[in-house]
Amino acid sequence: MPKFALRTPITLADWQCSINGCASPLDGAGLSRGFSRYRGRLPMAWISAQQAMGSSGVKLGLRSTDQSHVLRGDMSLTHVSAVCRAHGKDVPHGRVWLSLRKKGVSLLRHAGEWNA
Repeated sequence: MPKFALRTPITLADWQCSINGCASPLDGAGLSRGFSRYRGRLPMAWISAQQAMGSSGVKLGLRSTDQSHVLRGDMSLTHVSAVCRAHGKDVPHGRVWLSLRKKGVSLLRHAGEWNA
């Protein structure tokens, strides 16, 4: 069972970032997208559930409420950039992230600390 417990978050992360541009497919604008062409990469039950959530008269969303990884700084700067871009925010050009990565600054915690 541990293999499946590890695989599920990776698959959801892949769905969110690799397939849906770092926007949640289970909430907001992500519910209006169709993912049936990803049948080989995503569990069909997930695709069906996402379609049902987005097509019902009342849109249902599944919000990601645990954002503790952001406060810990366990998030790559390129992912931060992609999430900001997915929400319509202006972000620096990709060369900025490449330059930072070459200097060893790749995670949010490398740029600074936040206290809750």
